Amino acid sequence: ERVNLKTGDTYVNMLSGTYERWGDYTGSQPKYNEPGVVWVSGNFGKAIDAGPFTDRKNATWIAALRSRDSLPPVALEQEPAPAGMQLYPVPVREWVTADLQLPSGGTAAFYLLNQLGREVAFLVEAKVTAGWNRFTFDMSSLQPGIYLLVAQQDNNPPIVQQVVKQ
Repeated sequence: ERVNLKTGDTYVNMLSGTYERWGDYTGSQPKYNEPGVVWVSGNFGKAIDAGPFTDRKNATWIAALRSRDSLPPVALEQEPAPAGMQLYPVPVREWVTADLQLPSGGTAAFYLLNQLGREVAFLVEAKVTAGWNRFTFDMSSLQPGIYLLVAQQDNNPPIVQQVVKQ
């Protein structure tokens, strides 16, 4: 069912020429701590009295919408996210950022291996949390080549990602 949130006073006349742009000034966002509620925003034509003329501008309207559905929120058991790592930029010139997803918190050690499997640099040992963690490492002192970035968290299997250094 369509709901009219705000009726404009007039048309919008902002651009010179014959065409106005519409449709790219709207948005919506669920309210995460309140199921069934969504915040929306949009624009409308607003008439502003400017003496002998009427100035036609666009204005913004924001509203919270609530669903009429009476469904209770569903509680799902969440399994821990699998461990994983994303690196960028690729290839690396100086600094590399590692986004690391972990199923639990604890301590993680980061180190680099060369193609022969030898450790060439110990980077850091740090506290980590369950979910996403971000680390940035300086690789400017390393020779160009292919390395393996290893994240070892407590007694879990290591997470390994290839790094190409230019």
